Amino acid sequence: MAKREKSSKKSVSNLSVSLIESAFLILVENSLPVYRHNIDRKRPPVAAGENVSAAAAVMMLATGLDYHLCRLKYLRDVAKHTPALPHTPYFNWSFDDSLSFKIQRLLSGRRESRLQRQLVELTVCRDAIVHPKFYTITHSWAGVEFSHGTMTAKLPPGVDHRQKTVQHKMQRCEFSRTLKLPLVPTWVSYVDAVVCILVLYRLLSLLESRYGNPYAWVGGITAYEDQTKPLFTGWDWTRSHPRELEDWAQAFFRSLSFPDQAKIVAKLGGNIALYTKKTKRTVRLKTRKRRSSLGMIFLEKVAPKPDFLSKPPPWRSA
Repeated sequence: MAKREKSSKKSVSNLSVSLIESAFLILVENSLPVYRHNIDRKRPPVAAGENVSAAAAVMMLATGLDYHLCRLKYLRDVAKHTPALPHTPYFNWSFDDSLSFKIQRLLSGRRESRLQRQLVELTVCRDAIVHPKFYTITHSWAGVEFSHGTMTAKLPPGVDHRQKTVQHKMQRCEFSRTLKLPLVPTWVSYVDAVVCILVLYRLLSLLESRYGNPYAWVGGITAYEDQTKPLFTGWDWTRSHPRELEDWAQAFFRSLSFPDQAKIVAKLGGNIALYTKKTKRTVRLKTRKRRSSLGMIFLEKVAPKPDFLSKPPPWRSA
């Protein structure tokens, strides 16, 4: 009896795009309508319809980023290359390291310190959601007919913050230092989720410009009119559908009120274009002569492989 021929195909498990897309959609469908309904109200408190989805979106964004970084390391340091790549491992962190550790190792340059702090604060907010500490919330009212109110949060006795959280939180408030992301899970708002999206997009754009496709390219996320029309206001759907992450980042920023936009611009350092527009990548093109039966009839431009595949990583030279 003849043996049956076998075939197989390998792939890697990766949820990065799906998690990021799910975070976008849950914000558009659940948090955005409530945010617009309460657009003139001070936060916190945050309405449950806005808060729960915003908190879930922050978790999805952070986890999606972790998946993407692991994919980047796998394609460079683990996947088989012929010939074998030099300077392996290129990334000096492992799959099991925490996301904040990966970010700190990945963004080690002086010009990247601000973005590194922002991303670590994103993980601090994520940790506050994932690891419940059950804050005690105190509402206080004062003034004529108790018209002015304040809200404070305090950890239960014997409960302390992790060292990473202590390093990145304000001294007397339960918010992160730079991005002012809340550490109280029920205080996470649509605006906070948008801040996380903008910071995440800047990193993804930076990685793509640095490491190229397919190593650091996330891919497009197509927006459909029936799901995302409230977000992409003014978009000409007869011409095309939004697909690029740049389209999503700009739409989320424009969905905020002008006062909230101004606050975010201040948090991010003033140059909002860094967080809403794609980082330009300079590609050096090689020319290669191509033969055919009719001889050399044209020159073909071929994009070379990314430089980082053959060059030593910055941390080794340092």
